[in-house]
Amino acid sequence: MTGVDEHGTKIAEAAKAAGKSPKEFVDNVALRFVESWKKLNINYSEFFRTTNPEHEKEVQELILELQKRGFIEKRKYEGLYCVACEKFLMPDELVDGNCPDHGTKPEKHSEENYFFLLSKFGDKLLKIIESGEFQILPESRRNEVVGKIKSGLEDISISIFQLLLPLRQFLSHARQHQSKKRPLHRGIYKI
Repeated sequence: MTGVDEHGTKIAEAAKAAGKSPKEFVDNVALRFVESWKKLNINYSEFFRTTNPEHEKEVQELILELQKRGFIEKRKYEGLYCVACEKFLMPDELVDGNCPDHGTKPEKHSEENYFFLLSKFGDKLLKIIESGEFQILPESRRNEVVGKIKSGLEDISISIFQLLLPLRQFLSHARQHQSKKRPLHRGIYKI
């Protein structure tokens, strides 16, 4: 399986610069990837696109289930945002005030976001890793992950999914039409 992630600020800005809608832009990018794999004689079982309606529906269902279980919170976020990385950077990550990967100055950004409360899962994640129920190889990567968890997990902004469907609109609509309870998507229910 291979594919393309077609969401994010970079995509929106590149589409605008090309004078295309984000959908038109990503359709062209996906086609170029498919053609490249053919030319390189690379075979795959499925070419996956994050703009696929089935994927969008699954993401929306997952977000709704996470919200119902109390793992999504709305709050204001302020920070330094690197458009090229599509992420907020901490001041101590900067090199001479610039992104360490791109050398560009991050933008000061403040917005109301929805966050997945990853910080709530540290103890449970450590337990399943240390018990061997979930294995991470090689050992050096396992130790790295365990160290990161022990140092404290940060909540993750999921407002990027506004490109699928405005998140406020989706969550507002979802609250009015609660669906039947089912296991959380793709194994997350184990945590």
